[in-house]
Amino acid sequence: MVSLKRIDQYLNEEEEIDDASIMNSQVTTTKAPSFSNATLSWSKEPTDTTFQLKDLDVTFSKGELNLIVGPIGSGKSSLLLGLLGEMRLVSGQFYLPRAEGVAYVSQTAWLQNATIRDNILFGNDFDEERYWKVIDACALKLDLDLFEAGDKTEVGEKGITLSGGQKQRLALARAVYSPSQTLLLDDVLSALDVHVGKYIFERCITGDLLRGRTVLLVTHHVNLTKSAARKIVVMESGKIVSVVHSADSLANLSVDAQRVLQETENEVEDNLDEGSIPKKIDSTTPKPEKSGKLVLEEERAVGRISRKTVFQYMSYFGSPFFIAGLWIAVSMGQVGNIFSTWWIARWSDAYNRLGPEANAAFYLAGTGLIAVAYSLLDVVDSAFYQVGGWNAAKKLHWKLVRGVFGSPISWFDITPVGRIINRFSKDITSLDTKLLMWLMYVIDSSLQIFFRMGAVTSVMPIFMVPAIIVAGVGYVLGEIYVRANIAVKRCQSVTESPLFSHFGDTILGAVTIRAYTPDWYLLTLDLARKTDLLRII
Repeated sequence: MVSLKRIDQYLNEEEEIDDASIMNSQVTTTKAPSFSNATLSWSKEPTDTTFQLKDLDVTFSKGELNLIVGPIGSGKSSLLLGLLGEMRLVSGQFYLPRAEGVAYVSQTAWLQNATIRDNILFGNDFDEERYWKVIDACALKLDLDLFEAGDKTEVGEKGITLSGGQKQRLALARAVYSPSQTLLLDDVLSALDVHVGKYIFERCITGDLLRGRTVLLVTHHVNLTKSAARKIVVMESGKIVSVVHSADSLANLSVDAQRVLQETENEVEDNLDEGSIPKKIDSTTPKPEKSGKLVLEEERAVGRISRKTVFQYMSYFGSPFFIAGLWIAVSMGQVGNIFSTWWIARWSDAYNRLGPEANAAFYLAGTGLIAVAYSLLDVVDSAFYQVGGWNAAKKLHWKLVRGVFGSPISWFDITPVGRIINRFSKDITSLDTKLLMWLMYVIDSSLQIFFRMGAVTSVMPIFMVPAIIVAGVGYVLGEIYVRANIAVKRCQSVTESPLFSHFGDTILGAVTIRAYTPDWYLLTLDLARKTDLLRII
């Protein structure tokens, strides 16, 4: 019930995305991104201590480069996120032309656990000429030459195989390759070397690939970028201090705006060395000889689980004395079950031998004592199982924990987090609940068949022949079922791990994915929210 209440509370929470801003962006227009007396906040209930973007009033230049500058903590990144609808609109209006496509590059690059090429394409069709122009403009060709598989190399989870600069350039290449007409770039030059940053600014941001596209660039590299900017927005403490329309107008800034701009320029040192700028990159298609696959396929056992594994699991129940006590308790329970059947038969036979003189009270009392004893044995039996199952689950869990935390870093490079989560969730759940239950069922059923066959055979030895035949047929059919059932469960378990990994990737990149999402999908989400379809699902 507690879990159901939490799920219900989650599904009934207020949506974080501003529906009004999404619907407003559906109208196809030539209007540029803009804020109109807008105040935005991260909190549902803004207070005096909550950071806000206040009184934003600016219209960016369409089809041009727009700079957003200011010292650290001034709200530059928040401005881009507010334009994407990730912040709450307190008052005023803002507009982002989503119908023309939007691409967003966050300050901390988000990448999929896929190949370099798949990260750049991001679901778009492959245009070879355009693709290699983007590789060239983003200075990725030299990096691709370092990988044996070229752009077919997998980057791993969170781009673990790449450096910070490589991840940033790869995320930038994804935005540049996309057909989006509006690009929001959050300090993409910060993670790059000085000469690489200048090369990318000249060849990519101000090059042919972004010509005619609206670019909003958050940056601290004012000296490098101001000459090419059509509009420069200066921010401080969540407010727009000044807006100038070219680098020539910077001299006319107010004293406060010039102070803010000077603080921004002092945060980075643009020691640009002309001789260190990369030479023109040859954009010939590499021919990888290896697959570049990083994450290995999850191994899947074949055939049924060996009986040795079952006995090994039982060895974790406790000491040999504990396990011996378990077998004695289970055996005594089966003996008690047969004895109760024998006692009832003896009671029934007493009426045939003695007639009305049979002592019913004696047999009734004996039946009651047998029932009480059998119940006590059942309690002891269950206690042995539960304590042993708990000990085994605890020991195996700690072995798994020590194994994971004791693994080398290279193991995490080739093992997705989703696979680890799958082991700690579904497999541990099976240890805690299903495995013990099925083990109890198998042991009880096996001993019950063994004791009953022994009891009947002691009275009628000929019964052993059909019993062995039926037991053999049952064993063969059971083996066939178990092998098929286990194979299906293994397939299910293996296929769930990529889902966990993909879900984790999606959560980390939710803002980026929403920025790239086509308008029809946003409309579908909006319709689903209004018709409660998501809660039905």
